[in-house]
Amino acid sequence: MGCGIQTGAGAVLNAMKVARGKSVVVFGAGAVGLAGVMAAALVGAAPIVAIDIVPSRLSLARQVGATDTIDARAGDVPAKVRAVLPRGGDYVLETTADAQAFADAFASLAMGAAIALVTVPHRGQPFPFAPRPIVAAAATVHGIIEGQAVPELFIPEMIAHYRRGRFPIDRLVRYFPFADINRAVADSHSGATVKPILRMDG
Repeated sequence: MGCGIQTGAGAVLNAMKVARGKSVVVFGAGAVGLAGVMAAALVGAAPIVAIDIVPSRLSLARQVGATDTIDARAGDVPAKVRAVLPRGGDYVLETTADAQAFADAFASLAMGAAIALVTVPHRGQPFPFAPRPIVAAAATVHGIIEGQAVPELFIPEMIAHYRRGRFPIDRLVRYFPFADINRAVADSHSGATVKPILRMDG
């Protein structure tokens, strides 16, 4: 709750302040991205488009609030976004740390959109930043740390939504006995499990 979930939900609720009836595009269906999807659904955003390369995560995204999903392995993600949202996304959340996804996110912006970045390209990937899509869309860019949240206020708020059945974070979790720690790590890296949790008593 205090890291990935807070980051994704806070990007949507605190930083971009997503409004009911507005479209949201989320790049990456890991813990951060799925928290963003759940938060967007919570405020009544629509459509909500989730993008990933792992089919099971795309399926999970639909279960927790996405109205549409895109498999990025099929290529030309911005065109697929605009097939759903001809204007582009009103709000875009980029969570992947992948240079191609960064470029695709900027290319998926609607006029006057807001985009939230919670990470930067990793493994030394070059990212030739081009401001043209941002300027052309008159977009607002948010750099996000921990969801721009005050944890002692925001975490209880998320827990309250969960208890009301409106923020299903339990759908992201899979428990492993401690003896299966290597499988838990492998499943996390492969994308098979979003949030593996080790049980000391299992």
